[in-house]
Amino acid sequence: MEEAFLDTNVLVRHFVYDPVLSHSATKCLEAIAGGKLRVWTTMLVVFETVFTLERSYDVPREDIRRHLLTTLQLPNLRLAGKSYLPEVFELYINKGISFADAFHAVEMVRRGTTNVISFDKDFDRVGGLQRLDPRGLLRDKAA
Repeated sequence: MEEAFLDTNVLVRHFVYDPVLSHSATKCLEAIAGGKLRVWTTMLVVFETVFTLERSYDVPREDIRRHLLTTLQLPNLRLAGKSYLPEVFELYINKGISFADAFHAVEMVRRGTTNVISFDKDFDRVGGLQRLDPRGLLRDKAA
């Protein structure tokens, strides 16, 4: 079989029991682990999985990290940006910020950007970043 795209619902059904779909989702991931399937996915799938597990199923953040990091490290699963995820999950859990903000913070640090223009005060909890409130930024520029 040629390489296939792995969608969010397979990951969610593997982590959260469903009497009809969970067994097949787990078998699919076992086939990936065993080299019988080669797949790729996107960071958007990771975001959607985290969001769904957290918001729809109340899965604790630590469990989400453990499950996803283990699964996404499968050798036959390609994902651009995979190396960011341990740092992203550290911020997500230890700073209590959203997964998206944690990802953005890691991306900024890796690119050497220290300033973030945002109303979101969650960025204030991330060391090495300076949040610039657009209201003050525009007021300063107009003067």
